[in-house]
Amino acid sequence: MSKKTATAAHLSDALPERQEGVPVLQIRDLNVRFPSEDGVVHAVRGVNLTVNASEVVGLVGESGSGKSVTSMSVMGLLDEGARVEGSIKLHGTELLGRDDNWMSDVRGKKVAMIFQDPLSALTPVYTIGDQIVEALQVHSKMSDKDAWARAIELLDLVGIPNPEVRAKAFPHEFSGGMRQRVVIAMAIANDPDLIIADEPTTALDVTIQAQILDLLRVAQRETHAGVVMITHDLGVVAGLADRVAVMYAGRVIERASVDDLFYHSRHPYTIGLLGSLPRPDLDKDKPLTPVEGNPPSLLNLPAGCPFAPRCPMTVDACRQSEPELTDTDLPEHEAACIRYGELIDRSYVDVYPQLGQCKSHFKAVLGTSDREALEDVLHVENLVKTYPLMKGAVFKRRVGTVHAVDGISFRIKKGETLGLVGESGCGKTTTIMSILELAKPEAGNVVVLGHDAAKMNARQRKRTRQDLQVVFQDPMASPSGSRRARPLDWSVNPDAGRRQRSCRSSSWPSLRLGTSSSWAMTPPR
Repeated sequence: MSKKTATAAHLSDALPERQEGVPVLQIRDLNVRFPSEDGVVHAVRGVNLTVNASEVVGLVGESGSGKSVTSMSVMGLLDEGARVEGSIKLHGTELLGRDDNWMSDVRGKKVAMIFQDPLSALTPVYTIGDQIVEALQVHSKMSDKDAWARAIELLDLVGIPNPEVRAKAFPHEFSGGMRQRVVIAMAIANDPDLIIADEPTTALDVTIQAQILDLLRVAQRETHAGVVMITHDLGVVAGLADRVAVMYAGRVIERASVDDLFYHSRHPYTIGLLGSLPRPDLDKDKPLTPVEGNPPSLLNLPAGCPFAPRCPMTVDACRQSEPELTDTDLPEHEAACIRYGELIDRSYVDVYPQLGQCKSHFKAVLGTSDREALEDVLHVENLVKTYPLMKGAVFKRRVGTVHAVDGISFRIKKGETLGLVGESGCGKTTTIMSILELAKPEAGNVVVLGHDAAKMNARQRKRTRQDLQVVFQDPMASPSGSRRARPLDWSVNPDAGRRQRSCRSSSWPSLRLGTSSSWAMTPPR
């Protein structure tokens, strides 16, 4: 009998209920290991975390630090091959060792999760409204009429325009930001006691981000739910969290109140994260100083402190043994650093070496040359893109027109970077996709690298696409699931007249566009 099965045999089938003086979530000595071809990956190492009712705890750190694995452990959604040890209690009731049927009753009703990737969280073959109705009816006895009315109310609450109509739409008909709002609506549908938000505002523009954060505050206040906010955005943590835990290499390396962490950090890694943020009060020509290097492999952790290879304060003692998370000079402030005392009253510039003024090559060119004399890389003039609004299941008829892009014009010179900003659904992505199509637009002109898209033949279009690339909004849906990623892309060298592998990035501007991730991943035949 496995350890999980043995534990489950002594647990009650009753769902967790709130108890006075008992934390909503209590994690103790959580360890998660995954088997792999190269060995065992120790993804989470001895994590301790407590979340009380009406409290927001921020969980921050770089990608791969163990934040999402910790949250998936709470939800009971880890792969069957994962080995989970320790204790996870909800209202004092142990969650580890439970079977999936019991956890299914808990998920959505007692614990809800806002996933990082909204497209993967939604079922593509069901409408948005049907999916919210299902989430409601699974955990409560609601009629179809009442559940549908509640679904409309939730969509309106999270800022979906015209919710009565959009509830009948499918996920692919929503923008990335709107899909994320739908996922948040599903998460708060049953007034859970614990909300785990895994990067809930990543795909949202700043105005909707503020609305969603306000919505989470309202939900927390009304339900007294505890919230675990997993994010890379320290600005979100500063505005929402009560306490913050910083993770690195599968461990919590600093834990404190949000004010203490931002103003009195006691770990070099935390100071590095804060110092890497762009700030409006800094000179725009002064480069940000990053935390050099990459997180260690969780297959083969270095001896001593895992942050030592990247830390500017490393001494020999740091490489001998890994420091424990201990109390610092501040109350309720813990840090895993043997030199935390030397960080008192020291700022980022005192810890990390600063780079000097470093204007890019292109910026130097633009600063000394007439902009109009520079080569046009992309010229868009009066671009128009519309979509028909149809009605009817069998005999469809056009009842309106969606003006997705209406007369937009801009020009990008060689060496320039253009920022295209706006709220979700304002036409940013449609503009880019219309350009990448390299076809005659409905109205207006698109000139890419000196070639008019309306006049290109198939050969010219194929040749031009070799110099276009795009970073898509959804990384999970972009790469091919059946191919391995290659560190270098295949391209044609026009000078050599033969195919070769090359890294192409230095000679073209910062804005790289493309229409299909498979072009960058698939070698020519």
